[in-house]
Amino acid sequence: MARLPKSCVIGFFNDPDQLVHAAGEATNEGFRNCDAYSPYPIHGIEEVLRIRRSWIPSAALTGLLIGACLGFALQYWTHVIDWPINVGGKPLNAWPAYVVIVFECGVLCSALTNFLSMFVACRLVPHPFPDVIDEDLTNDRFALVIPARSDEDESAATQLLKRLKADEIRKVEQ
Repeated sequence: MARLPKSCVIGFFNDPDQLVHAAGEATNEGFRNCDAYSPYPIHGIEEVLRIRRSWIPSAALTGLLIGACLGFALQYWTHVIDWPINVGGKPLNAWPAYVVIVFECGVLCSALTNFLSMFVACRLVPHPFPDVIDEDLTNDRFALVIPARSDEDESAATQLLKRLKADEIRKVEQ
């Protein structure tokens, strides 16, 4: 689970459709940076909450390209500059022989970049232990977190969740 905002209102629901409807209503009411928690992925919740696409695939692609270039550069330097050996009259830079190593270096760097990017994106560094909102969120309960920057936001969020018939409403102050 991600870190909660310093001040927020959390509404708990027992049905995923209620959660999607509540998230849409909260977004339409003007609340920003809302978050939803569920025991399994819910189709369409990202669009309703207006969550941007992740930057992790771009980081992985960058790692892939850097790794492939480094793999090619290593082989080129080894075969052409540092230890040139003419084998069977082939040119020193016989790039088709490099394809496997270039691929493997690209995949290795992409995997490592992806692994480290997940640590950064999930904010597991330096505090790897997230706050547990409710034990049942991993079992059969759904939650909508609405950040409240002021008392007016808090009361508006509470009224909205009451109107949407949330099973339980909690106010969190950190």
